[in-house]
Amino acid sequence: MKSKLCFLASLLILLGGCDMYTIGISPWGPLDVYEESIEGFKEGLALNGFIEGENVEFIVRSAEFDLEKQIDIADEFVREDVDLIYSITAQGTLILKATIKDKPIVFNAIFPVETGIIDSFGQSGNNCVGIAANSPVNNQYDYFYQLLPDMKSIAFL
Repeated sequence: MKSKLCFLASLLILLGGCDMYTIGISPWGPLDVYEESIEGFKEGLALNGFIEGENVEFIVRSAEFDLEKQIDIADEFVREDVDLIYSITAQGTLILKATIKDKPIVFNAIFPVETGIIDSFGQSGNNCVGIAANSPVNNQYDYFYQLLPDMKSIAFL
C-alpha cells in the first residue's frame, strides 16, 4: 500500500519538474492516529529520491474532525501553492476535492468509489488518485476504544 501511494506521488511530483516541491499532508483526525501513515508516505518518497529539506518540504495540518478547519487547511494549501496533497480518510479528501481543483490529491481512504472521491479506479474523473485502505476490525475497535475508553459495545455497518 505504501509503495503504491509513494509511486503515485513521485510520478505526479516528477511531472511538475521543479527544484523544491511542497506537499500538503492532511489527515482528517489527530496527527498521532495517522503518524504511521504519514511517516510511511515520507519514507516511500525518500526511497524515490524525495528527501525532506533537500528537494521536498511538507506542510502537515490536521483537521481534528472539523469541517471548517479542513476548509481552512485547503485554503492554506492553495495560498502556499503546494505541488501535491496527501489526504488521509474519505471525509477530509471529499472536502479537499470540493475545494481544490487544480492540484493533484493523493488519498488513502476507505471506499473511495462509494463515497464519491473518484468515479472508479480505472478512471478517477478528477484530480484525485490513491488507494482504498480497509482497516481490520480490531484496529477500528482499538481506535474507538481510544476515543471512548468506557465503551462497552460497538456495531459496524
